[in-house]
Amino acid sequence: MTKPSRIGLTGRGAQAFSERRGGARGGASSGGLAGTPPRPRPPPRFSPLPPLAPRSEGRSEKMAKTYDYLFKLLLIGDSGVGKTCLLFRFSEDAFNTTFISTIGIDFKIRTIELDGKKIKLQIWDTAGQERFRTITTAYYRGAMGIMLVYDITNEKSFDNIKNWIRNIEEHASSDVERMILGNKCDMNDKRQVSKERGEKLAIDYGIKFLETSAKSSANVEEAFFTLARDIMTKLNRKMVCITYNFYFHYALYLAFDEKDRSNYKIFTLNSFFSLTQILIWLNSDS
Repeated sequence: MTKPSRIGLTGRGAQAFSERRGGARGGASSGGLAGTPPRPRPPPRFSPLPPLAPRSEGRSEKMAKTYDYLFKLLLIGDSGVGKTCLLFRFSEDAFNTTFISTIGIDFKIRTIELDGKKIKLQIWDTAGQERFRTITTAYYRGAMGIMLVYDITNEKSFDNIKNWIRNIEEHASSDVERMILGNKCDMNDKRQVSKERGEKLAIDYGIKFLETSAKSSANVEEAFFTLARDIMTKLNRKMVCITYNFYFHYALYLAFDEKDRSNYKIFTLNSFFSLTQILIWLNSDS
């Protein structure tokens, strides 16, 4: 009988062949004596997973809020009046004459300090073209302050401010802060809208007014700081009213006897929940 060739069998293949051969003959083999258990396979070769890195102690500090208030502002107006230039001048102190028209909506963030409080301004820049109007009006509702911008060298952009105010009344909250900005006041030689007309329009609507220039940075800081201060003043006034309302109802609750208190609890609880909701809203990121 011809012995099977072992050519080409190496490693585990040769070992398995020898064990089968020795088991068939009932004698000694490279795997051991007949009847002995087969040699155990070596454990699989793998690298153990590295231990989980301990959580950084400074991670929670980095994730902690670095501001006291978050204000959402909106820039609206006709296309080409300089809304994007105003935004870049305020957020990055830069001016670029090669800006193209905004497509849809964009935003920048800058943190300022007012009365010892750090305020994070999230400023949304909207497109002025009619085809983007459906997109941009969706951002009116969450805005706490809106800047209406026109170009002093463009009569039509000034006339359209009334239409933009109408959009605010339809889509924004009723207590939103507003401000009218007559931009490009550095181009006085091409002026089509006098400063007096801008001031009169603002007075008619009860809105603050400033003439600005993104190119020369005139009144840009003042405009954003003024709007932010007006928002914070309104919030503080609202907080005082809600706090007073809460303590007023609580005092009345304590003044009643045990029998009448049960009927009055609903008013006290409503006041408490109103105050709690305001506190949660002021400290939220949304």
